[in-house]
Amino acid sequence: MKRVTRSTAIAFAAALAAFLALCALFSGAPDDAGLLACLDPVSAVDGLAFALAFGSGMPEQIATPVAVATLALAPLAVFAGARRVLRRCDR
Repeated sequence: MKRVTRSTAIAFAAALAAFLALCALFSGAPDDAGLLACLDPVSAVDGLAFALAFGSGMPEQIATPVAVATLALAPLAVFAGARRVLRRCDR
């Protein structure tokens, strides 16, 4: 079994933080809501799909898959970028 390097662990933490930040940003929960209500990914997809549909005039049937792709690909991009930058420090 391969050992997890420090750069991979830090990149994973950064990707997780990015996902949770996106969920909190687009969930639409009020400020006094509980932590789990703020981090609900289903509400985040609905909120981002609404923002895309309302802001750009995109149809709802297209906005929802774009929102799902955004919430999936943004943390992957953060992981890849952070791992690439931090891989130099593993030596």
